[in-house]
Amino acid sequence: MEIGWRVPSYARKSTRVFESRELIKYFVSVEEHDFKSLWVIDHLLVAPNVYSVAWQDPLITLSVAGAVTEEIILGTAILCAPMRHPVLTAKEIAGIEHYSGGNRLILGVGTGHDELEFSSVGVSKRERGKRTDESLEVIRRLLSEDKVFHDGKFFPLEGISI
Repeated sequence: MEIGWRVPSYARKSTRVFESRELIKYFVSVEEHDFKSLWVIDHLLVAPNVYSVAWQDPLITLSVAGAVTEEIILGTAILCAPMRHPVLTAKEIAGIEHYSGGNRLILGVGTGHDELEFSSVGVSKRERGKRTDESLEVIRRLLSEDKVFHDGKFFPLEGISI
């Protein structure tokens, strides 16, 4: 059995920079204690139903974790795919994989649930399933093809390379 650890990657309004930087030591400690994976949560806004705090961006957080660890698997639990543009997401994923040494990222995705998060980025919550499906298709293609042409409803692309 393998055991992973969800990292408390949140920041209260009163959190100071030096306190946030303590999380860097925490990443190293998780790996040193032989956990097989390190997971972070995605919430765009302060999440009243999840500790009422702001959560750091998961892909930036995993970039930092990947830079200070060597082997531990890095994962999103979960990334709210319909609120993120897949070209930017694919570019960020490629960066994490590159700088962390490759084959360390698990992209856990979901559709999200918070109406306020959707409205804050101009996305209809009712379209979340279809947006997630299309986003995943685009991300997969951007990470595996040289040039992507995609005739999608939400994310049309004309010969994009990342």
